[in-house]
Amino acid sequence: MLNIRDFTAQDLAIIHAANEANLPHVNSLNVAQFTELANKTAYFKVATLDGEIAGFLMAMTPKADYASDNYQWFSHEYEDFIYVDRIITLDHARGHGVGSALYQDIESYCRNHQISRICCEVNIKPVNEVSIAFHEKRGYKQVSTQATEGGKKSVSLRVKTL
Repeated sequence: MLNIRDFTAQDLAIIHAANEANLPHVNSLNVAQFTELANKTAYFKVATLDGEIAGFLMAMTPKADYASDNYQWFSHEYEDFIYVDRIITLDHARGHGVGSALYQDIESYCRNHQISRICCEVNIKPVNEVSIAFHEKRGYKQVSTQATEGGKKSVSLRVKTL
């Protein structure tokens, strides 16, 4: 059974390991940096599948103290948004609807908090075809692109209006 719940400190080791296993689609963070990032989120949910952690989604709202180039781009463009900083499905849970369940949950969160748009980025250099297809299927439209990490990465900046 698939469930969505709030992140707890007991989840940290598994969640952090999942983050590090998904480079370069997300950036590497040590445990202290990951904990600091978690403290900046407005939304941090964990998906469980049959009681085991299956994935997570971290997101920030406007005015977060977050220096990410991508978050900053959305902050300059929009006043009303939530920014999906990272979503990861653990390998054992792929194909079980974890990503869709997390996105359904954050969409519900946004509706309940009168947030009109969800923003995210998807790597286009190196390309993340799976994530591009996932976001297109869910209605996320590209609004711009941006080079990051000194040109090592490029991202598609995407928005879904609710």
